[in-house]
Amino acid sequence: MNRDALARLAVRTGMDRYLLLGRGESEAGGANRPSLLAALFEAVAGAVYLAEGLPATRRWLLHLFSEELDGPERVSLKSAKSRLQEWSQRVHRQKPRYELLETSGPPHEQRFRVAVLLNGQRLAAGTGSSRQRAEEHAAGQAIERVHRRTAVDVEPV
Repeated sequence: MNRDALARLAVRTGMDRYLLLGRGESEAGGANRPSLLAALFEAVAGAVYLAEGLPATRRWLLHLFSEELDGPERVSLKSAKSRLQEWSQRVHRQKPRYELLETSGPPHEQRFRVAVLLNGQRLAAGTGSSRQRAEEHAAGQAIERVHRRTAVDVEPV
């Protein structure tokens, strides 16, 4: 699942108002952190499943996600890495490969630069505060480039 999409759903449904944080986390802006909001949404979905069962949970989730998927700015619930991998396996029958290009900055503020490669060719590069975020950024850049070239094979970002 796409962390940012789940975080938006947590805010849109008002779940964020019930997020209880310690003083330090609250002062650090934790209530706006996408990872916490996404985890909150997942926890509530799990609680609905345990209390109401799969059919009710499925109906609730489909209702919530239909607004995300049918809106004017269609949002994918899959990460850019997942979408790029699905496309590359469908079209090229292989997975993209990620290569760490550079790590910079002090240990507490490191920045990572990663390239995504397919068939030995560099599709794009991305940066982030973690290797995973840099890979996600690189995959998003690759999807945009491929989408501009093909205009049909890749789900829009």
